[in-house]
Amino acid sequence: MNILGQEPPDDRISIPIDWSQTVPPEVEARLRQRFTDLRSRVVARRRETWWLGLGHGFSRRRWVAAMGGAVAVVVLTILWSSAHSNAWAQVVKRMQSKPWIHARIVGREGEFWISSSQGIVAVRHPGFAEFDSRGANLKLRYRVADRTLIHLPMTSLDEDVLRQIEAIFGGLFQDKAGIDPSTSLEQLVKQQTVEVEADGKRWVDFQLTFRQIDGGRERVTVYRVDPETRLPKFRIDRQEFADDPQMRLELDYPESGPADVFALGVPRDAKVVDYVPTPELTQILAGMRAGREAMDTYSGLIVQGSSRSHWSEASTVWRVWRNGKKWRIEQSEADIPGPLRREMLGKDNPPRPKNDVDPRAWWREAAKTIRFYPVLVSDGQTSYRFKVEVTPKRLTTKNLKVLKYEIESVAPDYIAIPANDGGPTAQLLPEYVGRPPLGIPAEGCHVSVDPLPIRGPKDAILVSVQDTRPPSSAWRAWVDPRRGYLAIRYELETGRDGKGNPQNQVQVIEQVAQSPRGIWYPRLVRTASGIPIGEDIANHPSGLIRYFLDFESIPNEVFATPSLIQPQQAEARTPTKPRTRAQEVQHARSMRNLSIIAKAMYAYQTEHQHFPPATLVGPDGKTTYSWRVALLPNLGFKALFDGYKLTEPWDSPNNLKILAQMPDVYRADESGAGTNAAYFVVTGQGTLFPAGRALDLAQIRDGAADTLLVVEAKRAIPWTKSEDLTYDAKGLLPPLGGFDPEGFCAAFADASSRFIERAKFNDDTLRAWITPSGGEDVKRQD
Repeated sequence: MNILGQEPPDDRISIPIDWSQTVPPEVEARLRQRFTDLRSRVVARRRETWWLGLGHGFSRRRWVAAMGGAVAVVVLTILWSSAHSNAWAQVVKRMQSKPWIHARIVGREGEFWISSSQGIVAVRHPGFAEFDSRGANLKLRYRVADRTLIHLPMTSLDEDVLRQIEAIFGGLFQDKAGIDPSTSLEQLVKQQTVEVEADGKRWVDFQLTFRQIDGGRERVTVYRVDPETRLPKFRIDRQEFADDPQMRLELDYPESGPADVFALGVPRDAKVVDYVPTPELTQILAGMRAGREAMDTYSGLIVQGSSRSHWSEASTVWRVWRNGKKWRIEQSEADIPGPLRREMLGKDNPPRPKNDVDPRAWWREAAKTIRFYPVLVSDGQTSYRFKVEVTPKRLTTKNLKVLKYEIESVAPDYIAIPANDGGPTAQLLPEYVGRPPLGIPAEGCHVSVDPLPIRGPKDAILVSVQDTRPPSSAWRAWVDPRRGYLAIRYELETGRDGKGNPQNQVQVIEQVAQSPRGIWYPRLVRTASGIPIGEDIANHPSGLIRYFLDFESIPNEVFATPSLIQPQQAEARTPTKPRTRAQEVQHARSMRNLSIIAKAMYAYQTEHQHFPPATLVGPDGKTTYSWRVALLPNLGFKALFDGYKLTEPWDSPNNLKILAQMPDVYRADESGAGTNAAYFVVTGQGTLFPAGRALDLAQIRDGAADTLLVVEAKRAIPWTKSEDLTYDAKGLLPPLGGFDPEGFCAAFADASSRFIERAKFNDDTLRAWITPSGGEDVKRQD
């Protein structure tokens, strides 16, 4: 199971973008991919599972900010990438003399200004305004709807925009050394100059083709230059989706621009909401960030087990190396010491140690007998995520697994934490587990600092965050300044119990150590769920994470791409028909929803020691209700669950009121209409959800990564009704998908979300995925 807190690429899991309904379609279409790229740097760490703490989510930056920042990055990166041609050199020389760049969208309301010399990016739209100033280190956002002016500090992404502008206009084109403006996640792969006639005039078109470095789709941008002024007059973006109109920006170069946010039309009597951190909070956040960034070079083992098992038994073992931005993470296979292996093989290998054995030394020796495969590798500039195909699917004493490695995605190094900390999360690596990003400062996140909290660890400062953005949530960290700002305890609220008390995912550092440079890090971490605020978790069933680190130099060869993989970019998915923006949005939404549902399934298993049955029986012993209802508390809808009467059918007058309050996580589209579910489990004999039974992870013998957990399907079934997809081994496959002609989205039992292209997977593979213990030896068709 991948618990590294990393987000898969966009074709595997969604990025939950909160687009405003006022977004012009053509702006959304062009900015969507760029915005996703920028945000991948913020949140590319957030695919954690329950025992490491479920992250709330990174800051939902509105498309307002994307227009002011992302557009600037795109425009200026294009100019920089093309500046080495003679023609572009002349254009750039003219632009260097202009103090302001102004752009408006042709045919739509909305405009923005950029001044690199003053460090200003300003945006104006009928629904909002934004003014970013480096000099004041302040981002000002005005919401027209409620006349509210938001104060936020500048983030690293905002600084990237301005630094790039300065690099371009501050001397890059004058061949000054040591200036690197590149922050883009795409490469210029083609450029050409064409003379055209349009609007009764001759123009010079600079046509630039870009490709994402992770092998994503290409895009074409045209800069239409007036040959008389030698300045770009228009920027034309070719359509990306089949249903997108062409977007056109008109550029001009005024001598002056907006001096402050009020010059954008913001009323001076607007309500002000200040999210700028206090000096005390700023010091805490800086201390936590410094501890993450200053960690010594290290290698070692990370062993995940349970408080119910012996320390020599584990669910997963990780091998890790890190030297700054160079890092490598490998995951164990199924041959680690543990009860499941003894059950499968009938023996203890390696044997359980005696009580006087040093755990650190014992695990070092045990690791020599464990096979590992790479999951994430970074050479300091580029990160490689790997997918592994394992054949055969079932482990026996005579039938050992054969691994096939493939690069799943390629991206710039995304382990670094940006200025806004990307949202509350817990990572696998010790410096991040010990100092989890808190997602602040961010709009909508209200923070309180208590230097003497009544509950929780002693001598720690309590930082509490309440996120008012829907769905509202809260998280807390008890930070110990004496130990390098380690978060000794970290909590995330996941709902409320029957008495209305908050229930939490909890992480507590029980043992600490110091690196040779004096950086504190955790040695033993205990995790649990359903624990009241500040309560001791030592007496509760919990997960345990042990860190065995060595602080020695690491040869560069460790961070090289594995030799059995050719370090080439993955090919972009080529659909049989042009894809529409609506299809892309629906696909992203489903991947996000399935990821959330899968995590909730794991939280349910933690509480009940098994996955929820497809159909549950109420306290009256006869009335049934759906797993989708049972999962509501784990999804953060405890009040909705409490309002559902388990002794009444799903279509009773009371329960129909609950039906009408359908959570969006069960919808595959953004219409907000209808009450039909979009996500189902597959039921039937031999499936993970057999009738009248509830299975757990230990009963998945074919591998969690090869067993379907929840699937997407377009059916007319109300979400509260206990009806799913029925599988018959001798019959046809159940109707999977229906939203996308190419395939369907699904969550697997390892909590991963994938898009299943039907052209790449035959029926035998799908049947093998449906059965958790069928023992099939089926190779994927990709």
